[in-house]
Amino acid sequence: MEIDPENLLNFRLWRIVSMSGAPVTRLCEGRYGITRREWHLLILLFRDGQVSPSELAERATLDRARVSKAVAGLIEKSLVQKTAGRDDRCRVILALTDKGVRLVKELFPQVEAINARVLSAVPLADQDALFTALDAMTRKANEIAREIGTDIRADRCRGGRKRPWEGNEFSD
Repeated sequence: MEIDPENLLNFRLWRIVSMSGAPVTRLCEGRYGITRREWHLLILLFRDGQVSPSELAERATLDRARVSKAVAGLIEKSLVQKTAGRDDRCRVILALTDKGVRLVKELFPQVEAINARVLSAVPLADQDALFTALDAMTRKANEIAREIGTDIRADRCRGGRKRPWEGNEFSD
């Protein structure tokens, strides 16, 4: 069996995101003092307006704990505000502050320019097909995540760095 990660879509997409995301990370962290995750949440709040932390986590496809940590940082930096819901005082609503809106409006064109430079590698005539294919792959990935998400549960207590893989565990 030949193993070549270049044949894996996720491997190749991850590399593109990592390489094209590095300048975005430098901009976010070096010039604006925010993380890339915080940037992701800021642009979602800018686009979607006021949302609950759970809704934001779902839209960002991140777990609630990571969103909670990032939101805490954004609140500390006065970029996001947290208020009680109108109908349900126990419900929390997140929204950008004026400072957060100004940051998004300043940073977004710079990030957009980086993305445009990466996208320029694809001929203009092929870009619609690329985005159509990406939309189809996103729908299929969501379907697979729902299927596998119910069949296989991650066991972080037993996996990852805490316990090295032992090849004989998976033998017949």
